[in-house]
Amino acid sequence: MTTVRVSPAAPMLVSLGSRSITTSLEEILLLEKNGGGTSEICGYIDLANLEAGDTVALRLYARVRQNGSWRMYGQEVYTGVQGQPLIFITPKPETHGLRVTLQQTAGIPRIVDYEFFRRGGG
Repeated sequence: MTTVRVSPAAPMLVSLGSRSITTSLEEILLLEKNGGGTSEICGYIDLANLEAGDTVALRLYARVRQNGSWRMYGQEVYTGVQGQPLIFITPKPETHGLRVTLQQTAGIPRIVDYEFFRRGGG
């Protein structure tokens, strides 16, 4: 007799929406996921509109317990025209919260498009 193991299907990838923002000297919230079950978050941020003299900081924050404090765990700084302007946020697991922000630190305000996705969780 042959035994066949069937694994459950991987949860579907769901779009959390595609949006545009105009950068500013204030830190702008692109995504905030506040728990609701373990999930993975990933997405794209399009920096094609950056020009010479522009600088933006992309920051990632997480919480490691329910209602815990947000802690920054990553920051990337992008300056000027981008040779590869589409930034991919690799899948990040989260149970208690994940936050992504963008802040312009030099230059003039630019339009930035972005889209995030969730797999699993609520």
